[in-house]
Amino acid sequence: MSTEAATQSALNETGLSHPRWKTEAIHFTVLTVAVLICWIPRLRGPIDLRWDGAVYYVLGTSLAEGHGYRLLNEPGNIEANQYPPMLPAIIAAHQLILGTNDPIIVGRWLRITYFLFFNLYVFTIYLVAVGYLPSKYALLATVICVFGLFTYFMSDLSFPEIPFALATTLFVLFNRNSGKRTDAVFAGLFAVVAYALRTAGIALLAAWVGESVIKKDLRRAMFRSVVSGIAVFSWLLYISAVESGQSY
Repeated sequence: MSTEAATQSALNETGLSHPRWKTEAIHFTVLTVAVLICWIPRLRGPIDLRWDGAVYYVLGTSLAEGHGYRLLNEPGNIEANQYPPMLPAIIAAHQLILGTNDPIIVGRWLRITYFLFFNLYVFTIYLVAVGYLPSKYALLATVICVFGLFTYFMSDLSFPEIPFALATTLFVLFNRNSGKRTDAVFAGLFAVVAYALRTAGIALLAAWVGESVIKKDLRRAMFRSVVSGIAVFSWLLYISAVESGQSY
């Protein structure tokens, strides 16, 4: 009996004897189907490069061709300072790997990349939500996000919103266990990535620092302040250098 009790206890700890894993499997299946329903009709062709997407693409082309962070479509190939560089860097990576800057070819692969971003984003929403809600309500919240108008709209454009949202949810997931060194490193990394995608990410960096201040962990607060300061002031100093240049 003692052996059976020990075995049962071990199963309970791993969750193998509990129907929870079956529930989670069903929920992940539902989310997978929801994502496929959302994406199958639009998984062909290049990603939408209109509006700001065109600017990001030009900046990515400039980086890939070694011209620096410049708007090649403007007279004099002026230096750009409006958008943070992470999304153009992702576009540049696609162009370098594919060996072309053809927007049709690169745009098709960018659509696949955004499909992967969207998948990861959806499942990280669920993982974040299940930490605060019963799993069935976490599933409902996630499905609402999948079919939300603006989520759908932004995932079809070469805009930073979906990668930014993914970086934010990943930050939340890793920051939950920031007592672990590896998780703390990844939390900081994704906070910086979020800022490099959209300057609105400065709120995430501020919250990251503020959390350690509230917990009165001054050593960690100091470290987070230094990391955040490097990220923020690097971009601000670049903007200042561009705006103080003679060509500007």
